[in-house]
Amino acid sequence: MAQAAVAAGPFADRRRRTANLRGRHAFARDLLDFYGAVLGVQEQAYQEAISARPSAGDLVAYVAEMVVPAVADVSVAAGPARLRDAVAARLETSDPREIVAAWIGGEEQVMVDRFLARASLGPVLEALGPKPQPPASGCAISVTAQAAADLPSSATSRSRAKTSPPAVAFYSARDA
Repeated sequence: MAQAAVAAGPFADRRRRTANLRGRHAFARDLLDFYGAVLGVQEQAYQEAISARPSAGDLVAYVAEMVVPAVADVSVAAGPARLRDAVAARLETSDPREIVAAWIGGEEQVMVDRFLARASLGPVLEALGPKPQPPASGCAISVTAQAAADLPSSATSRSRAKTSPPAVAFYSARDA
């Protein structure tokens, strides 16, 4: 039970803040409504990641298969028109695994890719917390709490060019 309360904590705070801002800034209502919709998807992804505990080696596939489709769906349903069009077009031509892996790798990305990767990865990295998952074999990526901190869960985050890639650690089988 305590884990469920902890899981809801950051999202309850974010929803309260969104509602507060929505009440004070009518001009931003549409964007705040979209952010609130994204929060619902992110909270579900967070809770599922706590249960699934994907390993570092499975992180890209897990996020691409389990979270990106939901973020894309809410973006197309509730996002601003330009974002709706960009997300739909991008997912027709790109593999979500490539988008997520490129963000983790710190590669330069177009804005829609950065949005999809950050909005999808953020709640999963938060759920995994600071404890590295041991690699299954060979070399694996381990996300850290700093990585989650580097991933604001808002759709209005700064440009990727202005932010650093997430903090990751590489572990070899010798380190296990």
